[in-house]
Amino acid sequence: MATEKGIAITNTPAANAYAVAEYALTLILAMNRRLFALGRAGDKSFLTANSLQSQKIGIIGFGAIARVLVQQLKHMGVKNIVYYSQTKKLVDEMMYGITFEPLESLLASSDIISIHTPKSAGCIIDSKMIDKTKNGAVLINCAHPFAIDFDALSKSIRNKKLRAAYDKPPNGDFADLSMDDFYCSNDNCAYNTTMANRLASDMTVQSLLNIHYKNQDQYIVNAEYKK
Repeated sequence: MATEKGIAITNTPAANAYAVAEYALTLILAMNRRLFALGRAGDKSFLTANSLQSQKIGIIGFGAIARVLVQQLKHMGVKNIVYYSQTKKLVDEMMYGITFEPLESLLASSDIISIHTPKSAGCIIDSKMIDKTKNGAVLINCAHPFAIDFDALSKSIRNKKLRAAYDKPPNGDFADLSMDDFYCSNDNCAYNTTMANRLASDMTVQSLLNIHYKNQDQYIVNAEYKK
């Protein structure tokens, strides 16, 4: 409709990449160090946890957010990072010392799995993939709720095979699960930082100015609007 009326549409790519990666890292640390089990809402007073540096971390989907997350993990001394993407990222492999793995292999061997796929990818981890996941693994989902089959995941959580943390509540029953087994935000929180919002706002204003004065902008997503 906008295109037919000659209205340009722009976006703000990667404006919230750092914020979402930071939130994913927060969930990784919280679940890995068992903060919810050892805190006021938990039932543990002493529990030995694994260091993040000793874990194998698998990343599914490799765009701007995943790239920032890898940098953050590398700064923390994490050495064993693998990824799965529809296309191999050879430059990133050389730059960060990460390794491509097929999805099934990544799921079967990773201690922590962080998902960063677009909505268009749909469900990446279905019930069959859940069964292939390493026992005791932690799934971090800062992508979209339906990237994982939550019914299959919740069964695995209740069977003590997996634990998980989401940025947004999934469609499914999780009221009986402890926060140590399953944590989720009340709504999308990962993107929402002052810095990310300011950057997105600045990019939007600059695009408006570019279109108004130059009739062009690098972030236009419907170039055919000019026709």
